[in-house]
Amino acid sequence: RRFPHFGSLTAGPDFQYEEASCAITFTVGSTEYLAVACNSHHVVQIYLWASPYTHVATIGTVDTPGANGTSLTSPTALAFNAATSTLYIGCPTGQPAGATASNGFVAAWTLTVPAAPVFSAIPWFYSGTGSLLDSQVHTPTSMYHDGTYLWIVNGNDSTVGAFSTSGTLPPCERFLEAQGPGYQLRSPRQVWVQALSGGYGRVYVANSATGTVEEFDGVTFEHLHSYGIRASEDNLNAYTRLSPYTYGALGQPVGVAWDQVVIDDQTTDVLVVADALNGRIHRFNLDAYQNDNLV
Repeated sequence: RRFPHFGSLTAGPDFQYEEASCAITFTVGSTEYLAVACNSHHVVQIYLWASPYTHVATIGTVDTPGANGTSLTSPTALAFNAATSTLYIGCPTGQPAGATASNGFVAAWTLTVPAAPVFSAIPWFYSGTGSLLDSQVHTPTSMYHDGTYLWIVNGNDSTVGAFSTSGTLPPCERFLEAQGPGYQLRSPRQVWVQALSGGYGRVYVANSATGTVEEFDGVTFEHLHSYGIRASEDNLNAYTRLSPYTYGALGQPVGVAWDQVVIDDQTTDVLVVADALNGRIHRFNLDAYQNDNLV
């Protein structure tokens, strides 16, 4: 699909987005939309996902950075809470009211009527520590809403946390340390949370500086596997292979998603990874990596 004013400088600044730093689809009522974060112009553009792919709304003020109810600063992360029709926008820089430094923030906008976005609040920003455990952020780089929690990747200290989205100071209720048994998070770029049957789940983190995607148990948050470390670079920048459960080859993973495909008439769980260094998409067949790793 090609959306109107796709990177077009002649289409008018109210519609263009050019350098898309993040894009997600979301549904309000029975209508599906596309939100595109344009970090170079400090806006998020909303489009209809179906033909005629009409531009619906702009959040932020074109080419005017800020951190308030009318402006954003280099937005790079998006997440949507379908239950409340809330779009969360993460900016790695910017200093909203109450913040003590320009180290980024997460803003919430209500999209009950997507053509008329309503600013709600800026629940997370930097005010001294930037720690997710203190309900603060420092350089947020990615977000994901799993239906219950808003997951935020904190770029400054390479940690990942999950927040309840109720209340004026949402607490951090799930937390992944930057380092633990079998893994080390370095410059994580995206988080994906996948629910599984029986109340189980998985958390995947694209770990760009180590060339891996790290897999965690969605209940205990124990590290399970690493996908993508290249054997020739095990000692790159003093990084050593921490887990024996390591598969595949990646360069610089910047995006990750879980999906299902049919292979030889069998439904197979797969992990799809965007590799910026090699300029390609990788697919890991998760069902192949079991027990003795027989493919």
